[in-house]
Amino acid sequence: MLIHFGQIAKSALALVCLLMFGAGSANASDYSDQPSYLGLTLAYPQEEPERPLARFYPWVQQVVRTVVTVGVDSSGSVTSVEPEAGIDSLLFENVRYLIDELPFCPALWEGRAVESKIPVELIFRPDAKIPLFVFPNGQNLGREDNWLLAEACRLNGIELPELLMFPVYAGANKHEDTALYPRAVIRVDLDTTGQVVGSDVVYSSFADINPLLLSAALWAEFSPATVLGNRSGVTVFLQISLFPAMDYPLKRWRPENWTDMSFHQRASVRLVADTVGLLFRPIPRTDAGDRFGLRAVRPPHWERLVCYAVVDTLGRVRLRPEWQAGGANREMVKVLEQRIKLYPAIDMAGQKQIYRGFITIDVESATNVRISPHWLRAPR
Repeated sequence: MLIHFGQIAKSALALVCLLMFGAGSANASDYSDQPSYLGLTLAYPQEEPERPLARFYPWVQQVVRTVVTVGVDSSGSVTSVEPEAGIDSLLFENVRYLIDELPFCPALWEGRAVESKIPVELIFRPDAKIPLFVFPNGQNLGREDNWLLAEACRLNGIELPELLMFPVYAGANKHEDTALYPRAVIRVDLDTTGQVVGSDVVYSSFADINPLLLSAALWAEFSPATVLGNRSGVTVFLQISLFPAMDYPLKRWRPENWTDMSFHQRASVRLVADTVGLLFRPIPRTDAGDRFGLRAVRPPHWERLVCYAVVDTLGRVRLRPEWQAGGANREMVKVLEQRIKLYPAIDMAGQKQIYRGFITIDVESATNVRISPHWLRAPR
C-alpha cells in the first residue's frame, strides 16, 4: 500500500505551476510505484546508468561523493547538469558525460508532465568503473535518511515540514529488550499552520506504548508545508524508537538542543515524508553512539578511512577498506568489526534486513575512533 503526502487540488495553484514549469503528457502507469508529495511526483530515470567512465577520468584512490542538480524537461530529456560548489572540473565533466543522455520519466504536477529539477548524488569508488547513482526517489536510498528528497521538493517550489519539538515521554519508559527495541511509526496530519489535527498508528512493535506516542505526537510542533510560497495542509510520519540505553525520562527533543541530547535521543524521533520502503536503519546499541575505544591495539597509520560495510540480520558488521589496508590498519579494521555493536535494520513487518553502505572512520586519538555511516540499500 502506498502511503504518501496528502494531495492538494487547488486549480489556481496548479495553473501557476504549469505556467512556471510547462506541461506535457505522461503515462500514469509508469508512476504506479512512485510516491507523490503535495501534488508533485519527482522525475526518475527509466534505466540504470551503464555508461563506462570517460577515458580522461582521473585515477580515484578513495571514495568521492558529489551532488549535481539535473534539469529534466516535460518529455524526460536532460536539459542541464549543475555542479555543486568546489567540485573538481575533470570529475564534473565525467558526471555530465554519464547523465547527459540518461532517459527520465518526467516529473508530474497534478498528473501532468512538467519541467523540473532533481539533486543526484554520485559516489565514485576506486574499485568500480561506473559510479553509484543515488536519486531522491531511488530504491537504493531509504526514506528514513533521505535528505535528497527534501532538497528535490525545495528545488521545485515545495518546502516540506520540519520537526521543531517532540515532547518528553511521560513516566518511565525504559524497556530492557537486548535483541531489539520498541518502535513505532505515527501518521500525523498537519493544517496550514503546522498544527497537528489528527494522528494514527501506522506501525508499532509494542502496542502498550501506542497511547503514549499518540499523545506525544498531538503536542509535537512542526513548521508548515508550503507550495510555491502558499501554506498547505499535509500528512507526515514520525519514526519513533525507544532505545533501552537512553536515560529516561527524556529531555524535550528540539534541534537547538542537539548538543545536549545523547546519541540515542537524537535518533529517537525522525520526521519522514512517506513510508514507501521505510526501515529502521542500523544504529549502535550503546548510547556512546558513534565513538569506539581501541585499547590494546597499535595506533593506525591513517587519520581517516572509508570502508564498505555490510550489517547482517544480527547486527554484525563486516568492513572492507576502500584500498588494501596493511599491517596495523588491517588489525584496526578487524578490531572495529568486533567492537561495533549494532541493532540490525528492521522493516515495517518487524523483519530484520541486511543493510549496506559506507562507514567513514575518523581516528581521534591512539585509543578512540568515531564512525560516520552513509547507509545505502544496495551499493554495487
